[in-house]
Amino acid sequence: MKKHLLLACLLLFGLLQSVCADGIHLPTMGWSSWNCFGLDVTYTKIQGQALAMTKKGLDKVGYLYVNIDDGFMNGRDKNADTVIVNKIRFPYGIRSVADYIHKKGLKAGIYTDAGDNTCGSGNSAAWGCGVGFYGHEDMDAKMYFDKWDFDFIKVDFCGGLHAGIDEQEAYTRIREAIDKCDKKDIVYNVCRWGYPGTWISDVADSWRMQGDIYLGWSSLIGIIRENLYMGAFMSPGHYNDMDMLEIGRGKDGYGNFLTPTEEKTHMAMWCFMASPLLIGCDLNKISTASLNILKNTELIAINQDSLSAGPYVTHRFDSVYVMVRDLKESHGPRRAIAVWNMADHPRTVNVALTDLGYSSVAQLREAVERVEAVASVFNDTIHASVPAHGTLVYVAEGTRCEETVYEAEAAWKSCYQKIHGDKKSANVVSSSVCSGGVKVGNIGLGDDNRLEWRNVWSDTGGEYELTLYFLSAGARNVNVVVNGTNSVWITGCSSGSFNRLGNKKCTVLLKKGMNTICMKNDRAYMPDIDRFTLQFIRIPEGIRTATDNDVKKVDYYDLQGRKTSGTSRGVTIRKTTYFGGKQESKKVR
Repeated sequence: MKKHLLLACLLLFGLLQSVCADGIHLPTMGWSSWNCFGLDVTYTKIQGQALAMTKKGLDKVGYLYVNIDDGFMNGRDKNADTVIVNKIRFPYGIRSVADYIHKKGLKAGIYTDAGDNTCGSGNSAAWGCGVGFYGHEDMDAKMYFDKWDFDFIKVDFCGGLHAGIDEQEAYTRIREAIDKCDKKDIVYNVCRWGYPGTWISDVADSWRMQGDIYLGWSSLIGIIRENLYMGAFMSPGHYNDMDMLEIGRGKDGYGNFLTPTEEKTHMAMWCFMASPLLIGCDLNKISTASLNILKNTELIAINQDSLSAGPYVTHRFDSVYVMVRDLKESHGPRRAIAVWNMADHPRTVNVALTDLGYSSVAQLREAVERVEAVASVFNDTIHASVPAHGTLVYVAEGTRCEETVYEAEAAWKSCYQKIHGDKKSANVVSSSVCSGGVKVGNIGLGDDNRLEWRNVWSDTGGEYELTLYFLSAGARNVNVVVNGTNSVWITGCSSGSFNRLGNKKCTVLLKKGMNTICMKNDRAYMPDIDRFTLQFIRIPEGIRTATDNDVKKVDYYDLQGRKTSGTSRGVTIRKTTYFGGKQESKKVR
C-alpha cells in the first residue's frame, strides 16, 4: 500500500513539474470562495482558507490556487477607469491578498464578468454594476495581472447577457487583452454555463460545460451525464470544467448532503474526466474522511495526466456507464477505466478486455479505494461490482489491441454547442436501438458540421472494412475521409426510419499508428450516425508500413502552451512525435 502511495505521489510531482517545462496548463487545482461564502468574501476569510490549505497538506498533492469569486468590488472609478475594491471587506486592498497567497507558495485567482455587471449584483446592486470587462478589456487585464498580480481569472457572463453582447467576440477580446499583459502563465476560465462551441479551445484554458453545481446527488448526475460525450473537446491545456467540488460541505440549510460514496464518485468522475478541481467547502471545518477523498493521489494523478486524452464511453448497461482514457501515451500500455453506477442499488457488470482495448492485462489497480484489483479479471473479462451511486476507477497496464468499435457520440463534432437552441449544432440524442443508447444527428450540410475520430489506431496499417451504422428515413450520403486525403463515399444510406438501424460498408486505407477518420457532407444532411466498426482485411502490395523513425504526429503550440493549427502568426512550438516514441520540440515562425 505504501509503495503504491509513494508511486502515485512521485507521478503527481512529475506531472506538476512538467507544467513549467512544457508551458501547458494541467487542470486547475485549488479552492474557490463561491460555494462556501457566496458574496460574503473578506480578507480574513481568504487568508484563513489559504492557511488551512497549507496546514492540511492540500498544496503537497497539487491544490495550489486560492480563488476569490464575486463580491470583492465596490463599483468602478470612472475617472481612473479601474475597479474599486470594497475597503470594508479588504481593508489592505486586493493586492495584499494575492501577496499573502503567494508567500504561502500558492497561486491567487480572481473573478469578473465578460459583460458590464457581475452575477451577484443582479444587474442592480451598484457595487457590482459596471465592473465587468466589457469596454475595459485591456485596462482591466493589466489591473488584474500586472498590477494586482493574480494568476487565474474566472469570467462569468451574467453581464454579457445584460449587455446583449456576443460571447465568442467578448471572450476572444479578453483573451487578446490577457496576452498583452507583462505577466504570463495566466489561467483563463470561461463561465458560460454550457459548452460554447469548438472556438473556445482557441480562447480559454477551461470552460464550464453545464449550469451551476449544487449540493445533491441529482446535481452530480446531471453534470456527469452532460460530460459523457464531450471528451473529444479537451486537449492538453484545454478542459471541460464540471464546476466546483461539493466534497466536505456536509449538510446545507435545506438538508441536502452527499453520502461518503457519493463524495467518492464526485472526486472520481471529476478526476477521470480531467475537470479542474476547485474545492468549495470551508477547509477549517472539513471532516477527515472528506479531506482524505480530496487528497487521493491516485485519482489526482489521473486528473493531472499530461497526455490529457479525452475519456469516452465504451459501454452502457442501463444505469451503469463504462468509460476509458489513455494515460501517458496514446495507445500506450496504461489506461484508466471508470465504471459509474448512477442507480440506487448495487450493480455488477462484466466487460471483455478486448472491448476496453486490451488483449491482456498485467496490472490492475482500483484508484478510488486504492487497492489491487487484478483478481477482478478472469476469462479475459473484468468483473466490476459497484455500490449504489458508486464509481470504480481502474488503472490498467497491459498489451493493447486494436479497437474495432467507434461510437458517433465519442467523435469530435465540429459544429456543437449547448447554448443557443436556434443555431446549427450537431445533437447527441437518445435512441433505444443504438449501441450506446444515443446517436448523433443534425450533421452535414457544410464542412463546418462534420464528425472526426482522431484516435483510430492500426497496428500495421492496411485495408480495413468499415461498416457504418446509421438511421435515416430517406437516402442520404456520407463522405468518409481518412487522414485528410483518402476519400470514399457511402451513398444511399436509408434505414426506412430514424428509429431503425441500417448499415453499409466501404473499404478504407489506414496508416500504421494513429489515424483520423472524418465523416462529412458539404452539400446535404447526413443520416443520423450510431457508430462504425473496423475489420482488418490486408496490407496491399507496395504499401510500406511505418518505422520507428517515421513521423507519427506533429502538434503546434503557442508560447502560452495553447494548441494551435500551426498557421497562426508569431513564434510557435512544433512538437514532433515519432512512431518509436521519440519527441522533438522546435521553435518555428
